[in-house]
Amino acid sequence: MHGRAADIRSNGETNLHTLNMSRLVAVLLSAVVMSGCDQFPAGGNANATTVVVDLEAVAKVTGQDTVIEQKMTTMREELNIQLNDFIADLEQQLVEAQAELGDSSDEAAQQRLQEIAAQAQQQLAQQRTLAQQKAQQYQTGLVLDFRKTLEPVAAKIASARGASVILIYDPMMFWFDPSIDITDKVIGALRDQSVEFSLSDIEPQPTAEINETPGGSVEEALPAAE
Repeated sequence: MHGRAADIRSNGETNLHTLNMSRLVAVLLSAVVMSGCDQFPAGGNANATTVVVDLEAVAKVTGQDTVIEQKMTTMREELNIQLNDFIADLEQQLVEAQAELGDSSDEAAQQRLQEIAAQAQQQLAQQRTLAQQKAQQYQTGLVLDFRKTLEPVAAKIASARGASVILIYDPMMFWFDPSIDITDKVIGALRDQSVEFSLSDIEPQPTAEINETPGGSVEEALPAAE
């Protein structure tokens, strides 16, 4: 493979392994819901009107943590395929540009080739960012779907206990009376009612074509050789 094209693949690592599923509770607390301290009734008085549910425990017992991880794995694989296709197109453009310039040692020609390679690197970085955003949005959607199914079940149990607020269990919570923890009751109700979770099954949208990225193709962004 020609030098500049090889640089794109070696320097532009496309694998989205960094998007591996973090602890579900972290997503629930940071990306979707308020932390426990923000959910107390006005005045900060929880008293008997507050109950606690551990969503991570519910997800594990019901197997939804595994379902979410599997769906995220599929999404990452699809996005990686798209990124690899994108980088292959960039490499082809660089090979063609280098072929047009030939083995010329002309300083202007070499400068032009460097600019083409830099443009390709920029476009690849844009596509990586877009892919990461899509994966994160998809993950958030899965968690929202999980909560949406769980909410009416937990709300019914909380209302029956006279509670007006449900706190999401957070390891950072300093202390709470175990008697207000309704996690086991929620899990039991889900089993008794045979509740089925319906998580998003959205196909990842294709990343933008090279000619649709800002600046167009790497060749179009530069003046023609004289």
